[in-house]
Amino acid sequence: MKCYRSPHGCDYGIKGMIYKYSGKQEIPEGWTACQHPDGAQYFLHDESKTFTEVDICDAEIHEDTEYFRTYLYSELGAEMKHRNISNLDLNIDEVELVLESKADSMGVLCCYYFVNPRTRTLFWLDDWEA
Repeated sequence: MKCYRSPHGCDYGIKGMIYKYSGKQEIPEGWTACQHPDGAQYFLHDESKTFTEVDICDAEIHEDTEYFRTYLYSELGAEMKHRNISNLDLNIDEVELVLESKADSMGVLCCYYFVNPRTRTLFWLDDWEA
């Protein structure tokens, strides 16, 4: 599934020679900054079990992330209802979402996958060619 939003004209670039960042970042409510064992920072929205590596401390990126998070979980619920999938087979409250928004000339694209922790499988809403 390719989900596009209109671009906000935001800048995802990193300026040269920025080798030190001051202080702590303002992390949006509901999110927690975590550190992967390999050192990479990621963010967790505990209530919805959503993970992302994008900088949600940037207001526009956070807005895009919230939009896609809400949209994808809504689509998952609708797809489960459409396919008559019960919470016994796939519990939407346990499903985890990993997402990353990327900007290009067409807008903001959301890359994502869902995780079913019961069966330790990844899945998407639509067919995926691997």
